[in-house]
Amino acid sequence: MPLAPSGTDVTACFDGSAKTGSATAGSGETVVWYAAATGSTTSVAPSRTAVGTTSAYAGAKITATGCEGPRTLVTVTINPLPNAPSGTDVTACFDGSVKTGSATAGSGETVVWYAAATGSTTSVAPSRTAVGTTSAYAGAKITATGCEGPRTLVTVTIESCAKALCTYTQGYYGNVGGTSCVDGDQYTTKALIAKALVSYGGTMTVGSAGNTVSIMNTMTDINSLIQVMPGGGGSYVLSGNYSINSLPSSYLKKGKINNTLLAQTIALGLNIGINGALGNFVLQGGELAVAIPDGGCGTDVAKVRSCKTDTNPGYEYKYYTISAAVVEALGDNPTVQGVYDLANQALGGGSTNGLTLSQIAGMADLINNAFDECRIPVGYGIEPLVCPVNEVSLTDKIIEPAGFTASPVPFQDQLTIRYDFDYVSNVNIEVFDAQGSLVYSKLDTNSYLNKEVVLNLNVYRGQEQVFIVKLTTDRGSSTKKVMSSQ
Repeated sequence: MPLAPSGTDVTACFDGSAKTGSATAGSGETVVWYAAATGSTTSVAPSRTAVGTTSAYAGAKITATGCEGPRTLVTVTINPLPNAPSGTDVTACFDGSVKTGSATAGSGETVVWYAAATGSTTSVAPSRTAVGTTSAYAGAKITATGCEGPRTLVTVTIESCAKALCTYTQGYYGNVGGTSCVDGDQYTTKALIAKALVSYGGTMTVGSAGNTVSIMNTMTDINSLIQVMPGGGGSYVLSGNYSINSLPSSYLKKGKINNTLLAQTIALGLNIGINGALGNFVLQGGELAVAIPDGGCGTDVAKVRSCKTDTNPGYEYKYYTISAAVVEALGDNPTVQGVYDLANQALGGGSTNGLTLSQIAGMADLINNAFDECRIPVGYGIEPLVCPVNEVSLTDKIIEPAGFTASPVPFQDQLTIRYDFDYVSNVNIEVFDAQGSLVYSKLDTNSYLNKEVVLNLNVYRGQEQVFIVKLTTDRGSSTKKVMSSQ
């Protein structure tokens, strides 16, 4: 009599396909399936598709004699799948803190996170700090059986929620025929200056500690301000109290303010005056992304970024690098108002909190430019949009490995470098004078196409000078000659 065959049970999670048990008999034997442990009612190997259990008994028969021995129970069990977990999406305004999505499974189940709706690549719960969207898929797993069911998409969306902040550059404030827009209303240069001065009770005083320049809300002072702007030159501490309509000759060069810190602080003060929310804007070290309003001045909806195509000119945010050293120097008030207060303190001869006058002027200039014509702060740490690179024949276009554009030329103290290459690389920017001496260097570890980097050179000497700008990336280097203004 043969021994009982060895049976192979099957336990599986429901997937819609049939699962079949099996048995193996010895040499010279065949397997015969029965419905019960005893009796002659034959059956087939147990097979099942639906959730539940199916069994059959396998006996071994000696082929030569027909003798059968004891039988083996073989079972097929199909376990149920759990329901998809309930997901909790998160939509929040950017505040610099981490927001995380979640999901809840049923009793006796755990949540497993995946990168996609199908597949085995696991992930973690979606989490995000910067403006944008992050998603993951949550599946429920029955602890006892290990069976997993359908997955739930969970998304974390961080929105800017910021309103447009309106600034204008000192160049605008020096243009008597300029027009501008604030909160949807149109202004002339004179009317905008008057609006700003109202917020200071009629007189804005720049500087401190007996070293000031005052600007009153009168046509005399407004006209005088327009005449002396924009300013340039080095940055200096003020000496004495003066009105904008009676600045001493030492404060001027060719009728314009010859003190970059003074000129930028005046512009920043006016900008805070026309847009009070600007002063409360919190500064962080790193890259700040700003967008133009979609629909023009008066709207707070940021224009959506898009890649350039044959039918779409494309649009990308503008990015501005805020110095961590400047933010640290602002102490407990790392805001635009904090920059304005520090600039006034420095102009009056007070502490610069460890910064140079040029660094403070550069920060004021950055703010005046960042929100120029009412741009919307999108947030910090936002990665530039990744767009496909159009194939261009070398016969159609000569590609510089580290191409860049420098402006304005001639320049006074600040030179803007715009990257013309479309790959990611560390960028080393060096500026040499005509004798070959290095006068400035800067390392940028976050490059992208069309990024603009402002160099605060402060090389104004009252005469034209030639400088060589060298830009080096991982793929090569390029140089350009630029000239400073008189």
